[in-house]
Parts: sequence; structure tokens; C-alpha cells
Amino acid sequence: MRKKILLVTHNLNLEGASYSCFYLARGLKNNKFDISILSPIKGVLFKKYKYEGIPIKIINFFRKRNIFSFFNLYFFLKKGNFNIIYVNTFLNWKFILLYTIFNFKSKIVWCIRESNRKIYFNRCKHIKKLIFSKADKVLFVSKATNKVYEDLNKKNNFYIIPNGIDINEIKEYKKNNAKAIIKKKLGFNKNSIIISIIGTLCPRKG
Repeated sequence: MRKKILLVTHNLNLEGASYSCFYLARGLKNNKFDISILSPIKGVLFKKYKYEGIPIKIINFFRKRNIFSFFNLYFFLKKGNFNIIYVNTFLNWKFILLYTIFNFKSKIVWCIRESNRKIYFNRCKHIKKLIFSKADKVLFVSKATNKVYEDLNKKNNFYIIPNGIDINEIKEYKKNNAKAIIKKKLGFNKNSIIISIIGTLCPRKG
């Protein structure tokens, strides 16, 4: 019998963490796992999941004291009867909190990507520290991020697994998007030197 895996993403935007979750879901599906997605909000990646034939459920578990979302999430998880729940990013700590209330038997794998933990811990310090012990496995995408949280490794359940990317997709994009064509499309001279910052400019990123 195929393992049933639920991947919980914090959004469906074209962002690094959300896209990484998409690649993981697609890879697991191609390796014959039974994959489903849960997100609190819709976004661009919704159509990509649909195109890949991966079931996706929208339940806003971020809402405070929303009884409808609470029961909607409960019955979704109960019906799904998932073997493993992969929780993507620190931001989804609220999902883990709710899951511990439901007391189902799925294994929880929590992937932490954020290195500036002060931003999150200052808001709800004690709950967030306790949640680390609720996850069966806590994954980090780099040694540097793992080091930030190592003092919370009370169950010896921290692991480092770097992200994977789809090289073929990058090669296909480069083949169909020559520099000269992109420069012309954006209104630059073909000899212009363009410097791009790849990432989000925000206080959380330092």
C-alpha cells in the first residue's frame, strides 16, 4: 500500500519555500507516493499543482478562533488518514499546534528554513519552543540554519537536508529566453549590464 503524504505549505506564491514544496510534491508523486497539499490561501502555484494532478485543499488554519476552519481542518485530516505530514517553513507552527490538539497518529516532519528566529519567538516564545518537541523530525535546509535552533534539539530529532531543484527546468528556460531577447523586452540596450538581486528585500532577510 502506498504511503499517504500531506504537504502543508504557508502559501502558493512564486517564492522559494513554496516552490521548493512544489518540487518535492511532484518528485514524491513521480516516485509513486500518494500526495496531497494543504494551504491556508490560494496563489499562482494552485494551477501548477492541478496540472500535475496533485489534490490540493485550501483551509485557512492561520485564522484565530475560527471554529469553521478548526472543524474543516479536523475532518480533512481525519478523512485523509495520512502516514506522514510534511510541514513547510517555520510560519506553519500554528498547524502543528492544532495537530497536537487533534491527537492523530501521522508522523510530523517539520522543515525549518528561516534563520532569524527572534522575529517569530518574540511574538509567542514559549509555545514555539514547545512545538519543536511535537515534531517527529525537524529538517533544516542548511547547517547554518540548523545551528540557530540547535539548543532546542531536546529529542535528537534534527536533520539537515539541502533543497533540490529541477535542473532540466532551468535549462529549458535558458534555451527559450536568450539574454538579448529579455533585455529588449525590458527596454534595455543589448550592451547594458544588468545586476539583479534574487530574493526578498525585507527586514526578516536582514
